[in-house]
Amino acid sequence: MKTFKELFLEMSGKALSKVSDDFKSKSDDFTHGRQFSYLAGLMRNRNHKQLSKEMKGFISRNKEMKDVIVKVLSKHLKPYEVKSIVEDIEITDRTGKALDVAQRYIKTYKTTRRPVPKIIEKGRDKFILKGPDEKLVADMLSDKSIGALKNVNVKTRKVK
Repeated sequence: MKTFKELFLEMSGKALSKVSDDFKSKSDDFTHGRQFSYLAGLMRNRNHKQLSKEMKGFISRNKEMKDVIVKVLSKHLKPYEVKSIVEDIEITDRTGKALDVAQRYIKTYKTTRRPVPKIIEKGRDKFILKGPDEKLVADMLSDKSIGALKNVNVKTRKVK
């Protein structure tokens, strides 16, 4: 008898192989064929965190393909799995210290191999993290362990 976790991983593995087959069938496309074949190979990855991180990075580099990618993913995956891949994180901070800490983090790791998210400023007290490792940076900003953000109220939420 299989446990629930084994059944869940088996189901998601089958769904991922169906998504991979869909992307492979689209690889004959003249303009984006190479990207679709890359996505087909990427879907064979069993590590869901790594897959999510690489898909976010791919979508941020190929914005014109986002609609097609979301259609294919939503055809075979559950809605919460697609949301975790596609959504970005909005940070709200009235003091501006969280934006400063995020910019310093990105400046520090930009020249290394570590993937860094992009910052899209929406106003004086809001900004959006977009791309790979956005969840890591958002968790770091909302955590009270950083000395500069101890007494600051930082709120995070997911946006499309």
